[in-house]
Amino acid sequence: MFFYSQRFRQTCIHVTLWVFYILYESSVLLIVDETTINIWETCLNFVLYACIFYANSLFILPSYLVKRRYFHLIVSIIILFLIFIALRYFVVSYLLALLPSKMQYPFTNNRLFLAQSIWRGGYFFLLSLGYFFAVHSISTERQRRKLAEIRIEKEQLLRETETTLKELEINNLRNQINPHFLYNSLNILYSQVYPVSKKAAHGILLLSDIMRYALRDDASGKVMLEEEVQHLKNYIEMNQLRFNNSWQIKLEITGNLGFRMIIPLLLITFVENSFKHGDLLDPEHPLIIRITVENDNLTFFSRNKKRNGKKEKSTSLGLENTKKRLAIKYPNAHTLELKDELDFYTCVLHLKL
Repeated sequence: MFFYSQRFRQTCIHVTLWVFYILYESSVLLIVDETTINIWETCLNFVLYACIFYANSLFILPSYLVKRRYFHLIVSIIILFLIFIALRYFVVSYLLALLPSKMQYPFTNNRLFLAQSIWRGGYFFLLSLGYFFAVHSISTERQRRKLAEIRIEKEQLLRETETTLKELEINNLRNQINPHFLYNSLNILYSQVYPVSKKAAHGILLLSDIMRYALRDDASGKVMLEEEVQHLKNYIEMNQLRFNNSWQIKLEITGNLGFRMIIPLLLITFVENSFKHGDLLDPEHPLIIRITVENDNLTFFSRNKKRNGKKEKSTSLGLENTKKRLAIKYPNAHTLELKDELDFYTCVLHLKL
């Protein structure tokens, strides 16, 4: 609707300018020559002038000059002038000759007619040239400003994300007093607990793997997809141990995960949200997690029933940080759809690895 209203407004402006120009030129001729204006002759001639104006500015110049096809440009201009001269000859010699009113510029001889046609056609050709360059310059400037705005937005997003990541890094450093000491302590606990309770020992081993993955420092910024999915499995299994396997979780993995990389701790955010706010005790509506890999395309799907009653307070920082990481690491290579329904919450992530 906006496009049509804008196009209608532009058409009205062009028609008004043409009418104004016709009245201006006719008024000047009346003052100078004191001749009678032939309305039919004036209107038909200006229809031809408008044709050469718009054919050149809207079709020939955008098609050939912008694309630097100069030979086609010259040929097209010559053909345009030939068609213009032929149409004007038909109008002057045959069409207007049938009218009883006196012509302002009657046909006298070929040379004078050709000179008049080239002069008037060339005049409006030059006007169309100026119009094209003006419109093209305005359009180029708008595109330049739009690209500059997009670049500024991306730079601002990058700065905000860097600030957030620095804050997270500082918080992680505060919590990582001595990771090696912690891992060694967990290994000692594992060896001490294993003879007494294999289940508890397995929980310690899972916790150690989870913390080692979460605290790893990967210089490339990416990890193997298999490791990310294994971390997800460990996280789910650890929580099942906490709640004695009472949580209803259905995990489905389809496709080949090997030889593909992903930024770490990406998928875990969506699962953590499901654990925090979902009702995972309903066997009829379990938490569904699907990971599908086809070629280099990954699809992550999760759907959980919402928990009734008191819910954990959420700042949504984890989800917002994940969106920013996706925007930086996978620009134009991902789609994230979050559907917040009355009783269910659904997440669908499509990612080009």
